[in-house]
Amino acid sequence: MIDKGIAFLSIYDSESYALRILAAVLKQKGYLSHQIYFKRLHTPEFPYTQKEVDILINLLTKLRVKLLALSLRSSSLKSFSLLEPIIRQRIPGIQILMGGTHATLVPDDALSYADAICIGDGEDTMLEVAQKYEGNLASLSGIKGIRLSDSYPQDAGPSLRGAFEDLDSLPIEIYEDEDKYFIEENTISQNEPLTGSSSIEVFASRGCPRQCTFCSNSILNGIITLKGQKYVRTRGVRSTIDNLLYLKKRFKNLRRVIFADEVFGLDKEWVKEFCQIYPKE
Repeated sequence: MIDKGIAFLSIYDSESYALRILAAVLKQKGYLSHQIYFKRLHTPEFPYTQKEVDILINLLTKLRVKLLALSLRSSSLKSFSLLEPIIRQRIPGIQILMGGTHATLVPDDALSYADAICIGDGEDTMLEVAQKYEGNLASLSGIKGIRLSDSYPQDAGPSLRGAFEDLDSLPIEIYEDEDKYFIEENTISQNEPLTGSSSIEVFASRGCPRQCTFCSNSILNGIITLKGQKYVRTRGVRSTIDNLLYLKKRFKNLRRVIFADEVFGLDKEWVKEFCQIYPKE
């Protein structure tokens, strides 16, 4: 595996789909990445203890992380804003790449805390980042979907990559213990944080056909999709079933699967086919 010093960080989201699918995309192409889950959503100690911060810093140092990539919701920004200066102070030279809904919706604000941001779907973008990253952010200049801070030289302006369309081409998310760390309750464990879980979230589609003004999808649609692209993308039934079979095998206590799609079951023919195959397999 090619080690470029890349680690993915999730804050208060031990179920993060983004970390697991991006790590899987990189692994499929031969690139090593570490996944670090810093506390779960419903944590007994909020926001975090000094010991937990020390554990995180020591881990990043031990792994020799050069590029710290995180997928962040706006709701977790305040917590990261407190962590960010500590990380930079104690690990001089570390570079931070922020993706997720906050970076996509409010890029200028995201760049207040990150050296670079990923706008929109990250699968193809992060793979190109892994391929081109040479220990400095200037090497990421010109990558579609990446916008660098004004502190770094870059091409005239970032260009959008567009929505990731072929969901069936994606590998299954990584739910194994390898290269995975979970920090919670002043301890660190090197395993999958969801081990032992009885319920798992999955996605059979991306996007929403509605344009509700109170929802971020009404804005994301216009940012992520290029002309001629569809914002709503659906996995094939076979691909979805294969994913469920993997999860059933991986998690011995699994009793419930939660489809976390924005809107599930829009395609009636898809639902009919799924309902025919699901109980058989």
